[in-house]
Amino acid sequence: MTLEETTDQYRNRAYQWLSENLTLLEEELNEDDGGVAAYLNVDLETERRLLNETVVWHQKKLAAGFAAIDWPLEYGGQGLPSSYTQIFQEEEAKFVTPDVHEAFIVTTGMVAPTIRDFGSELLREKALKGILDGSDTCVQLLSEPDAGSDLASVATRAVRDGKEWIVNGQKVWSSAAHFSKWGFLLARSNPEVSKHKGLTIFLVPLDAEGIEIRPLKQMTGGSVFNEVFLTDTVISDDFRIGEEGQGWNIVMATLSHERAGTENWTAGGSYAQVRDLAFKTACNDSTLVRQKLAHLYIGDRLIQWNAQRAAALHKGGPPGADANIGKLLYGMQMDRVTDTVSHILGLGLVAEANEDFRWGEHVTGTPAYHIAGGTDEIQRNILGSRYLGLPNEPRP
Repeated sequence: MTLEETTDQYRNRAYQWLSENLTLLEEELNEDDGGVAAYLNVDLETERRLLNETVVWHQKKLAAGFAAIDWPLEYGGQGLPSSYTQIFQEEEAKFVTPDVHEAFIVTTGMVAPTIRDFGSELLREKALKGILDGSDTCVQLLSEPDAGSDLASVATRAVRDGKEWIVNGQKVWSSAAHFSKWGFLLARSNPEVSKHKGLTIFLVPLDAEGIEIRPLKQMTGGSVFNEVFLTDTVISDDFRIGEEGQGWNIVMATLSHERAGTENWTAGGSYAQVRDLAFKTACNDSTLVRQKLAHLYIGDRLIQWNAQRAAALHKGGPPGADANIGKLLYGMQMDRVTDTVSHILGLGLVAEANEDFRWGEHVTGTPAYHIAGGTDEIQRNILGSRYLGLPNEPRP
């Protein structure tokens, strides 16, 4: 983009490029187009293929200047306002694109900006390019069996030994650890200070000695989550992100990027898919179903408008309150989808003989979205204390 290019001209140029590289969506979506599951339930080979399709498309956009749009020029971006990112996403939504794998979102949408904002120049040189273009997949090593919502209670220990750190501990709910190159690790480096102050972030190579990865079977049938065990794992201090003890502030910035990623909601069954399901099952004349569809449509628009507002207000740095609002809106919309398809299908939701059994994968996966990325209760606490000025909850 040149300085003389207006937003309308940018939108037209983006649409033209997209039309040369993708297929335009039909005006009326077919309910069978695209998946509706909240979480993947595929074999490892299929999962790798889906991720690779996402990465290839992302790299094509990156080469054309339509990815990392609001990143600084020196880190491979275009140096444009976030509103231009929103413009491109709006145009891209008009076309058929690969399904976005969760590991890709973590890698390019969360870890990449965190290294950009907090990593040393040496770390940026070593790791940022491969993470930004999606070729080096990253996994979050944050939650532990005794530290989920209370993330500051992590017990994984990192003990400094000269220019290295010796790490011992266990992480859980680590999506895509089974094929990631890097782990974004939160560890306790100083047990003598308050729990929020004694934390440090590392980028750990997952092929390092002492790391064991075990898959966790979900009730959806898939195994995208893992347990990760670290036993006397050695990490060079070059892979520390930010200053020692700065881990809590850094991880909060990282999670704000995750919540911001829900602003452009598409996964887990769209409004158009539920609408077409109602028509296919001849439920569209039901007053109750039409009311539920109206609520779904309103929720869909609210998510888009919140994303547009966030893009217009974003002035650099981690996202603000709109990211927390977007996270809550996303979870609420997932619940509306569950409620509507459950009403439409009835017992057919769990009858494997019914071709709509696939919606069962949506229903069993939806509850996780009220937990992943910080529970709904945490989002409301953050909005109340940080943005509305309400008093914090009492602490023991």
